Amino acid sequence: MGILLSAVAFGAAHSYQGLGGAVRIGLQGGLLGILANWRRSVRPGMIAHAWGDIFAGALARFMKVRVG
Repeated sequence: MGILLSAVAFGAAHSYQGLGGAVRIGLQGGLLGILANWRRSVRPGMIAHAWGDIFAGALARFMKVRVG
């Protein structure tokens, strides 16, 4: 229940990205919550989140797309 509630809160906090964006981010939050529960640490999720942001930024720069 805690993972579900935190995923909903995480998605709601990103509602400025629209309903579709909030739902996608909420699902990602749920997956990261499952990972944290499985590994008993938030560190793997933090690393995955950072790598995703780095990759998205590098890809956007390569494609010359404005992010954010």
